[in-house]
Amino acid sequence: MTRTEYAEHAEFETTRRLLACLINEGLVEFVLQRLDSSKQRVLCLRALSHNSDLSTSSQLVVGLNSNSLVDENGKVCCPIAPEQLELPVKLENRKGDTVYETNPSKILEKIHEWIPESIPNIPLLETTKQMLQNSAENQEKWLQFHHQQKPCDLNSSAIEWERTIIFGHPEHPLHRCLYPESPSLTGAGNLITPELSFISIPDEQLETTGPFTPRLQPLLEKLGLSQSLPGQTIIPCFTSNLPLVLSRLPRATLVQSFQGIADGQASARSVSIKPQFDYNHHLKMSLPFQITGAIRNVKPWQAYQATYMTELVERLAHPDLWVNRETATITGVNMDVQAARTVCCILREDLEPRALAEDQSLIIAAALYHRPAGGAKTYAETLFGLESQEDKCSWLQKYMGLLFQLVIPLLGRGIVLETHSQNVLVRVDRRSKSLAGFAIRDMNGVKIHVPTLQEQGITVDERLAQISETRAASLEALWKRAHRTLIQNHAGFLLRSLGLDNSQGWSILRGELEKVLFSDACPMGSELRQFFWGRNMGYPCFLGAILRGKPLELEIMQYPNILMR
Repeated sequence: MTRTEYAEHAEFETTRRLLACLINEGLVEFVLQRLDSSKQRVLCLRALSHNSDLSTSSQLVVGLNSNSLVDENGKVCCPIAPEQLELPVKLENRKGDTVYETNPSKILEKIHEWIPESIPNIPLLETTKQMLQNSAENQEKWLQFHHQQKPCDLNSSAIEWERTIIFGHPEHPLHRCLYPESPSLTGAGNLITPELSFISIPDEQLETTGPFTPRLQPLLEKLGLSQSLPGQTIIPCFTSNLPLVLSRLPRATLVQSFQGIADGQASARSVSIKPQFDYNHHLKMSLPFQITGAIRNVKPWQAYQATYMTELVERLAHPDLWVNRETATITGVNMDVQAARTVCCILREDLEPRALAEDQSLIIAAALYHRPAGGAKTYAETLFGLESQEDKCSWLQKYMGLLFQLVIPLLGRGIVLETHSQNVLVRVDRRSKSLAGFAIRDMNGVKIHVPTLQEQGITVDERLAQISETRAASLEALWKRAHRTLIQNHAGFLLRSLGLDNSQGWSILRGELEKVLFSDACPMGSELRQFFWGRNMGYPCFLGAILRGKPLELEIMQYPNILMR
């Protein structure tokens, strides 16, 4: 692609994630330095001592944000967040020559000899470089799009807020990667307004949960597709997925393709149907491209659990937590898993009409720590008028306090919601411009501890209980997931964006968390407090998994608990 004015920024977004992973996963040594005649601080990355003679590059130097925490011994507090790293990035060789570089693929090529134990073979190295390059190039396209958009406000639609999430995953080096599952796929196309296709498949090859066809029928009628052949069902898919659908399901036939009927959400595989079609569900479909560590297919077990988890969460959650209900699903059956997942689709209820009826805006939580193009303030600051440190602290207390009230008690009941900031929607009252509440989406992210549910007299579907991806081996496994998604991800990135990643900010969180844990509404509050106040917590090693060619088999590094800062 032609290099644009956004190329360096895009490359560095991927590079800073790559470098943060190298540091956090213990793959390199690093020291903190202050530049002469300057207050600027830099990190110097080098090969571990036993690999120091293996590379022509002696060190890599990258800037460090002035707000980054440093302990009493002058060491940077880990894990490092990617946004704490700053340009420039310099590579120095053993001759003393310096090269400035932002391209993540080229950086990995220069320093891969520092980490020989982490790279089993050269083909895996080459694939990783290609995926890093792919991520940076897609990030460049997103930056171009971002600078063409007007800033959002409380009158903006939910899908407009989805489009403010331009950087993808905040930590993963493949944050904007779109790497095809198969060489037969030419590209994912435009995921901002993706083209959709409708295919007809024999009923005996499909399994549904919930009233899938009746719920899809209003959209089919608006598109002029209401007539289906006897014994056949029409289902939607991404047009970019058609080559795999038609090759893996020979009896499937293309009915019609449409451009301009849907808008892509932040998750890429979910779309909102454009307002003129007056359709009250979103579509979640298989996208056969790798984003971060996974091919973004919807798997048969995910389709099966969606409606069950919706009912379970609605039954046990606080009534003030809106649930983005997944009402019907379809998946392949009587075929191999690869073919079955190609045609999976989940229908998710659109909550925006409900929000508008109460004069509320529905905003994806991750948008709050993003900024409009050229803006100096985050959306959280502009929407809620956060001018002073006191304003930010007061708002943070209300925000996290309410979120904790709604999701923490479920942990004591054997359920964890995946509450990272892409799955949580913030409800804002348009009249008072104040926080009204939250909604949760993505029932595939819900995990359960079957024995704890059964102790409460809750019958767990036998088939669901056998799905290893759904059930947790222990309550602590559930709680670790909550710490990862709610504390490390959601709260951590919000605090850093507000400049509150310090003892003051985390003290506020601890105070609000304790209020919930010691309330009558929270089962197992004492046990949960003991867990959340633990000295160390696990952090996932994304890069090591990628380099091993097993991106979903994450090793865990133990670091001091961020909540206790």
